[in-house]
Amino acid sequence: MAMKTLAIMLTLFLCLPQLTNANDLRDRIHAEGHYTGVGWQNDGNHWSIEVVLTDDGATVAYPSAECTGNWQFLRETLALLEFREQITTGQEFCVETGYVMLQPYMADRLLYSWGENPDHVEARAVLVPVSQGRMSYHQLMMLTLKSVPLDYLRPEFHR
Repeated sequence: MAMKTLAIMLTLFLCLPQLTNANDLRDRIHAEGHYTGVGWQNDGNHWSIEVVLTDDGATVAYPSAECTGNWQFLRETLALLEFREQITTGQEFCVETGYVMLQPYMADRLLYSWGENPDHVEARAVLVPVSQGRMSYHQLMMLTLKSVPLDYLRPEFHR
């Protein structure tokens, strides 16, 4: 019996750092709260992103695509936050629903990945905290293109 109790206590002890780290990720991402970037899609299209994180998700705008929406928080792991995106205005310009994953990237930035289903990446971006000052569309686009793996692009765009 004592051995079983010891095993349970050891398991709980080993899980505590993971729970703390997961909460640290969410707290760190939410501490900045407002991010911007330029997404690069698997068909070569690109668009601006403005994200404001909230306690239960986020509000998102894609200004150059003329649509806005909300992200509903789904899950958190040690390395990422996952959201369900619902476009609420400009549905004729943007895909109405999708999944967004945010991961820490390059110090205080985030790697944004989007797909119509959670297992398939169709767009990526580097998101920069607005508190660091505004960058131009071109600067944000080049940041994404120069630092994000483009392995999700369709073959005709790998040239």
